Amino acid sequence: MSKRLVPRKLFCANDPFLGLQVFLLSCDNRQIEGPDTNLLKFDYFEKIGVLHNDFLTNVKENFQLDNSLNTLDERIDYINKFQNEFLECLELSDSDMKIMSQELELSKGLVDIDVTKKLVLTNHALLKEGDEASVYTLIDQAEAYNIVDQFEYSTLTQLSDLARMGYEGTISEYQFARELQKMKNDWISMGYLVNENCGYISGCAIAISIASIEWWNENPDAGIVVIDKESNVLVPVWAVSDAVGAFWGATSGAIGSYMINGEVKWGSVGFGALSGAVAGSTGVVGKVAKWITKVIS
Repeated sequence: MSKRLVPRKLFCANDPFLGLQVFLLSCDNRQIEGPDTNLLKFDYFEKIGVLHNDFLTNVKENFQLDNSLNTLDERIDYINKFQNEFLECLELSDSDMKIMSQELELSKGLVDIDVTKKLVLTNHALLKEGDEASVYTLIDQAEAYNIVDQFEYSTLTQLSDLARMGYEGTISEYQFARELQKMKNDWISMGYLVNENCGYISGCAIAISIASIEWWNENPDAGIVVIDKESNVLVPVWAVSDAVGAFWGATSGAIGSYMINGEVKWGSVGFGALSGAVAGSTGVVGKVAKWITKVIS
């Protein structure tokens, strides 16, 4: 299916972040010793962004098309199997690897860009009861379960609006990146604590979206270029697909965990965001996008 996978080591035995990373994503009781460690820091989530970019690099360098697969479902499953092969090469605990594999399975459909688009192309104000699921209905559910605070609700809604504008061709890549940086600064100013329920969903979504932009800027040959026919504006489809996948995965992971456990397992948030973004971004890597589109068309 692919060449030998040789992922860059994300964590090493002497990395002081290793224990924190696993602890942060796997546990609900986050009592961490040390100065200022009660503060939930944005660089926790930037580590997830690094992991997302490594998945993308692996797709770009190692993914091999199999044209003997004739259906969309077969090709999506093939891509998901490829992602799981890479997952097995990473330095994650068995429990984290199991969670991530489950989240990849749940998010695999987002590799189809048409599915991802549908999640954001209805304006929040125009939603009606009975409409299909969208990022906006998901955010409303998260607020109803008290999983997000008002800042996160507003931030995720804004991120959804920006993604919709990206697909519609009414926002540039520069504008999108600028708004993400402002979100990051506003998130840091909130001063979230590690033992609070809030801050994790938005932190994951913002960090992965920023990391994604950095990766695509460094790999301009990897993506597809889409021009909106009416406005003739370059649509940053790769950036918004990653963003949609990230906050869809993070929010649905949090809600699912709450409904099953009566509390949020924050591993579901981090790995949900990662798997959603990985699926969304993989679907717009040029060779993958063309391969998927051939089946759909």
